[in-house]
Amino acid sequence: MPIGDWLWQTKAGRHMRTNQLHLQDSHRASTTLFTLWFEAMKAMAGKRVSPVRPQLSGGVGAKNANHLAVLAENGINYDRPMSPVQVATLRAERIAREKKNVAAAGTANVCRQQRDYYLRTCRQQRDYYLRTCRQQRDYYLRTCRQQRDYYLCTCRQQRDYYLRTCSIVITYSCTVITYIALRLSIQRR
Repeated sequence: MPIGDWLWQTKAGRHMRTNQLHLQDSHRASTTLFTLWFEAMKAMAGKRVSPVRPQLSGGVGAKNANHLAVLAENGINYDRPMSPVQVATLRAERIAREKKNVAAAGTANVCRQQRDYYLRTCRQQRDYYLRTCRQQRDYYLRTCRQQRDYYLCTCRQQRDYYLRTCSIVITYSCTVITYIALRLSIQRR
């Protein structure tokens, strides 16, 4: 059976399910399809020519001297490849250096955070003390004003009392003097 024929088989006028189609031909159609694909890929792989790799010292280094400089900086020789143990050791050293740098940066960050916290705390305490001092100053000013006003009022009242008293005494004295003067004038006549 050709590959595409089984797709159009129907059962009672409807298309069959995929599972039913595969069971109907015992998976021969799909096996044939995958076998053809595999054979085609195998044929193409056989025709392909493997790439020619240039010598490491002359080819890549000559093209890009920047790569050689980076590798030399990290202790890697292009002509003599390193063993896996040496690669692992270099990697461990690099990771240790990076952790040390991160820890130093983290310590600086922690110091910065602590400094900011202490500055905030100092500012808050300063503001609290300033507020408290202002409140106390305002309280004492109010109290002093109230006492001053009380004493002024009391002084005014006492002054007015003494003035009234003196006025009454003077009026009484004038009345008495007038009375005496009238009596004296009457007696002289």
